[in-house]
Amino acid sequence: MKKIVTNGIGCLERVPGSVDWYWGSDRTSGDLYEAWEVFHLGGSFRSNRLVLVHFPEGRAVFPVADRAGQYFGRPVFSDGRLFLLLADFPAGLARLVGYDDARGTLHTITELPLSGADDCYNLMPAVSPLSLVRQSAEKRFELLWPEKADFPLEPSETFDRREGDRLIFSRWYEDPDYREEVVIRDLRGNVLDRFPGTTFVSPDGRSWVLV
Repeated sequence: MKKIVTNGIGCLERVPGSVDWYWGSDRTSGDLYEAWEVFHLGGSFRSNRLVLVHFPEGRAVFPVADRAGQYFGRPVFSDGRLFLLLADFPAGLARLVGYDDARGTLHTITELPLSGADDCYNLMPAVSPLSLVRQSAEKRFELLWPEKADFPLEPSETFDRREGDRLIFSRWYEDPDYREEVVIRDLRGNVLDRFPGTTFVSPDGRSWVLV
């Protein structure tokens, strides 16, 4: 067995868009939305820690030092680079940060006021192209960067990913048996297609439809 030093982070998952990068977090105060709630209720929390692990050698990287008031969301991989979502609660900013593994450096791609992301509920980076999106508890989808979009979703509809100018959603039904369908929308929210099944992205980036 190969030992990988993650400093206590015990679970890894593949970074979306990558075949050789994995990530993990200790999630000290839950997800990004739960950490936002703790902060705005005046509670104290410890910044979560993010580890990146490269396959196959098992090299572990801690790209950003933890700092009071900051919290990580899920990273993504696009165009050969890693991107991290970092919320800075005291500064009131959400930063999308690129990580250059060859140089071990970080650079800010864009930053948005957290007020524009409401309560950080389901705030996440998406690919491709690289985007910042969120799905509110009121079943609305918002594209925050680089374009702007805001439209309602159907009941039980959930954002999956972006493919160019197409937004891929999944929707489930129980009528009475459980079933799922894929819903494809444009950037204005218009439904372009819908069909039974679920989608899965293969390691080479192609979409598989499971029916």
